[in-house]
Amino acid sequence: MDFILKDITTVTLSEKGILERSSILVKDGIILEFGDFETLKASSPRAEVIDGGGKIALPGFINAHTHLYSSLARGMPIKGAPSSFREILEFIWWKLDRVLEPEDIYLSALVGLIGAVRCGVTSLIDHHASPNYIKGSLDLIEKAVREVGLRAVLSYEVTDRNGKKGALEGIEENVRFARKIKDDDKIRASFGLHASFTLSTETLKLCREAESDLNIGFHIHVAEGIEDLEDSLKKYGMRTVERLDREGVLKDRSLLIHTVHIDESEIDIIEKRGVSTVHNPSSNMNNAVGYPPLPAMLQRGLRVGLGTDGYTQHVLGEMRAAIVLMRHATGNPSIGYPQAYSMFFENNPAILGQFFSGKFGKLEKGYRADFILVDYTPPTPFTGDNLLGHLVFGFLPLKVTDVFVGGEAVMRNGKLANIDEASVLEKARIRAREIWRKL
Repeated sequence: MDFILKDITTVTLSEKGILERSSILVKDGIILEFGDFETLKASSPRAEVIDGGGKIALPGFINAHTHLYSSLARGMPIKGAPSSFREILEFIWWKLDRVLEPEDIYLSALVGLIGAVRCGVTSLIDHHASPNYIKGSLDLIEKAVREVGLRAVLSYEVTDRNGKKGALEGIEENVRFARKIKDDDKIRASFGLHASFTLSTETLKLCREAESDLNIGFHIHVAEGIEDLEDSLKKYGMRTVERLDREGVLKDRSLLIHTVHIDESEIDIIEKRGVSTVHNPSSNMNNAVGYPPLPAMLQRGLRVGLGTDGYTQHVLGEMRAAIVLMRHATGNPSIGYPQAYSMFFENNPAILGQFFSGKFGKLEKGYRADFILVDYTPPTPFTGDNLLGHLVFGFLPLKVTDVFVGGEAVMRNGKLANIDEASVLEKARIRAREIWRKL
């Protein structure tokens, strides 16, 4: 779809800053040129014209870590009162993932993806688990992603908590899916691992061998709860990151999620290996697991992205949470903005770019045409210098009206282009009741 998007305020996130009353020419999924409408129309007379109505155009948001399968847990009753992170897993998530059937996997993915679109997300990196339906589970999520029209990196969670058979099936699912979608333009694969404390040395060895020919990296929760660190110290006499490094997990494209309970020596290892980490502030607060050494990690130049952990799909809200939590945790009200900008607008696109070809994260010539339109009328001057102030204090609640991925319309004027949203949500409510009944 080739088109000219006219009459917009373009937040380029480049040296061009914010362009008022601007137009963008999109061709073959790439931003080809900026300029005034008449000039672009003269250069491309056959291009479709889309009226932006004076709305604000931004690069599409990227969620660097989520769990789509958690979508049908909203409002789910919980039996027992978890008093630790391990009990949260045992009382909630490890109960939920064990009862998921194929229809549940597909519907939960659709619900999560619809939510992502409405939150301005154009790309996400998902981590899936369904122990009683492993083989083919990623195909169901792939189907949902393609139907909605987003860009995604998918993986299956390998773990020993469901026995050797479950671990081997998880490895096979990662390998099978990665080979299936190799070089796909919209969907790629990572190799999912749960966490150090649920993975034996033998299983990690099998994962390392299986991944070696794929070179897709590992997607793993690291030192999220104190239990992960304590387990590693007790069983292996080393800290979590140290152990994972020894087992060959810290390689190109690997994503270390949370990294709450790590120290300076582990930061050294992460820096040396050049792997990415992902911060999930709201989930960490909700699970009461602690605060990572985030300022130190960013100061050292580590590539720290921002994710939601399935807690929500509202990754812009996570940027605000990251700012507020950093100030609260450090007692310093003067930090937060540059760190959040780096995580959200620089590191997330860099992480996504490890899996897909092309350039992401800016509305600039030569970049992928992944962008959103937001209905927002600033009550104060709106400039490149105060963009984050508007995003944090003005854009929330977020009014996304249009979403484009690779130049293709995913949502236009508040209506999803490819999905009957009402029908999906009705089916999801029915399935959610059945899922909850099984818990």
